[in-house]
Amino acid sequence: MKIKIYAPVDCDVKSIGECSDETFAQKMLGDGLVIIPKNGSFKSFLESSKVAMIADTKHAIFLESQNLKFLMHIGLETVNLNGKPFNILVEEKEEVSLSEALLNVNLDLIEKEGLSNETVICVDQQNVKKLKVLILKQNAKQGDLIAEIEIELIDKPIKEIGGNIESDYTLLNRHVGGSENVDSHLNCVTRFRFNIINKDLVNIKELKQISFVRGINWSGNQLQVIIGPEVNKVRDKYISLFETNGSASKKLINKQKFQFKRAFVDFISNVMLPTIPILMVGGMGQALFAILTITKAVDPITTSNIPNLTTDQNLISGSLFVITNTALQFIGMFMCFNTVKYMKGNLPMGVLVALAIASPFLYPGKAWVLFTVGPVDIKFQGYTTMIFPQIAAAFIYVYLDRWIKTWIPAALDIILRHFMAFFITCGIMFFVAGPILGLVETGVFYIFNSVQKIPYGIGIGIFGFAWTFLVLTGMHLALATAMMSGFLSNPEVGSTLLALTTMTSITTIATCAAVGIQAKENNIKTIAFGALVPGAFGISEPTYYSISMIRPILFVPVVVARGLTGVLIGLLDLRWYQPGGRGVLGFTSAISVFADSWNLPKYFICMAFIFVVCFALTMLVYKERKNEKREYFKLFKVISKISNQLGITEISEMKNNINQMQNKDYLRRTKILEKKVVASNNKKYLLEKYSSKENLKDSQKLRIEKETQQINSLEKEIKAELKIVDKDHLAMYDLVMKKIKSLNDITNESLNTIGNVLFNISHGLEVNYKLLEGYDNNFSDLKKLKIKKVEVKNG
Repeated sequence: MKIKIYAPVDCDVKSIGECSDETFAQKMLGDGLVIIPKNGSFKSFLESSKVAMIADTKHAIFLESQNLKFLMHIGLETVNLNGKPFNILVEEKEEVSLSEALLNVNLDLIEKEGLSNETVICVDQQNVKKLKVLILKQNAKQGDLIAEIEIELIDKPIKEIGGNIESDYTLLNRHVGGSENVDSHLNCVTRFRFNIINKDLVNIKELKQISFVRGINWSGNQLQVIIGPEVNKVRDKYISLFETNGSASKKLINKQKFQFKRAFVDFISNVMLPTIPILMVGGMGQALFAILTITKAVDPITTSNIPNLTTDQNLISGSLFVITNTALQFIGMFMCFNTVKYMKGNLPMGVLVALAIASPFLYPGKAWVLFTVGPVDIKFQGYTTMIFPQIAAAFIYVYLDRWIKTWIPAALDIILRHFMAFFITCGIMFFVAGPILGLVETGVFYIFNSVQKIPYGIGIGIFGFAWTFLVLTGMHLALATAMMSGFLSNPEVGSTLLALTTMTSITTIATCAAVGIQAKENNIKTIAFGALVPGAFGISEPTYYSISMIRPILFVPVVVARGLTGVLIGLLDLRWYQPGGRGVLGFTSAISVFADSWNLPKYFICMAFIFVVCFALTMLVYKERKNEKREYFKLFKVISKISNQLGITEISEMKNNINQMQNKDYLRRTKILEKKVVASNNKKYLLEKYSSKENLKDSQKLRIEKETQQINSLEKEIKAELKIVDKDHLAMYDLVMKKIKSLNDITNESLNTIGNVLFNISHGLEVNYKLLEGYDNNFSDLKKLKIKKVEVKNG
């Protein structure tokens, strides 16, 4: 049998033995070839085939033809990019012909991440007796014939992996050190990847003897068991056998939590952050309209005036109101569109769904009452400012559309599929999900409306403490709108709750200023100072979803400052009287004919108070690197809770040892080394920004070359000094581990966890500045230790 391989893209071609990845070069996953792509438009390389499998991270595709599987693996170690550079254009089980588009790849992003764009095309040799690859071209255009593969199949195909060969799976589990030695695991299209706790417990020699294992690789503490296209079946079987209960199940839950956190941050980045310009426009617009209203340049207008806007208002006032209030009035629609885009749904249909759910045919406040719950009417209404219903509508539509596509006949697809998905989505939103979500937001409004009545400013303080969480869930806009609508009907009373909402973003200014001053690395300074301007005009999201998400401790000063300021607002009886700006322009909402002469000074007092409190607390809690000594002592405290044998005397002795080792000389050397590491990182950061400019002059190129040499020289110094510091690290690690190993009521699982945490603590400098491969800047493994005394029986 002879298989022809065509160039999937303009490329250079070389033998698989020249691949930089030893796994491919040694043909562990089959024989084939390597191409160096010259652009990112990849097409099918076989005359006819079926898409057998697409990696979850989109970096690899298996095509099946003539009972053979062909892997195209784009880039090396690109599995770690989580699909960002790849846009898949086909689906699994889809038939594809020669030169049919498979995917588009952002090669620049791969290179920017420091990864190779070498692309491997190889044949899975599970049922192959002999195979010979003949490369025909070394430089090719897309569609050129680049190789011929002569294949001889074995007479009796090998039985597929995934059956009842439990002995092999038992061996796999045993030789990775048991499930208690596996922190988490995942797979790509060819490799079963175990994140190992203790590498010494892994038996490489025995692993290689397992029938379905083709090879082994290490990447930091990640053990890569090379299996091939059957890796999904192997992992599923492994989970079914060894993760039904006990510690493995807990690790699986931990992994799911990690995946949820990563998915949440990813969702925020793609749905919330793109709306920041809109929020900026809306905030600035409302501030402008408030200033014009205060100066009586325009007439005061609220959303209740919209039905009669053209008849009751003059052109100037009405048109300015429309222009300045549209952004925030329809913010939910943008969330819906961004969600559909994030889920790779149909964008024009996403706009239609957003419009329908916003219901422009229903004037603000107009609705049909569906039913009543206590004092609350549940309505068929439009959802303009409400974020949750719009995001829910996007999810429902995309999933409905995908489901309908799986069964609807092709002849009816274009006619009925989008209509059915749209119609059902609207029905669910208007009659089920929308009312439920609206009820939740209304419930929150009533709760805080009642809470504000608690005397001595305590009620407003509680609201201040809760405001951060409302912002993170996206509920704050709907809540603020509901409060605003209520108080606008009685403007002479004003609102203490809304007074607080206008100045909450001052905490963003304080946080960014404090972090920017404290931070040593330029990339963190850039993020912090970059979020100052949006924060000044009331937009907190850039800070929430960048600095604070990375360092959650920074939420503490924000929450405390808002809560205490709420108490002060309640005590001073500061009032909000009209829609105005936010942030530094928030004072415009405190100016009114109904306000007393002290209302504006009180606003500035509270604004100064919230800034000073948040800034001072942030300066106290923000530390760029954890204190090693404090982390040691924290670990000792945790160990004392799970061991009866580690008493006050033993802990005191260990503390004294740590104090002796971390003497003045050690601290001085570490401080000097840290300065050099920070200087190196800052130089690399600036150099990367500088060198990314286009059309550089010769003098600029020379400067880049000179800076690169300085960085290389500095990194050599760092590596030399790290060797000296590492001796101290190793001494500390050995000292503590020796003591802990002597405690015979510590389980092996806890011992492994302690060892992992201890390594991170003793290598705090390297971990914090990512000088060690495979370690994250956290000590969260402490949470895995069971805080429970272990009873030890005598004898």
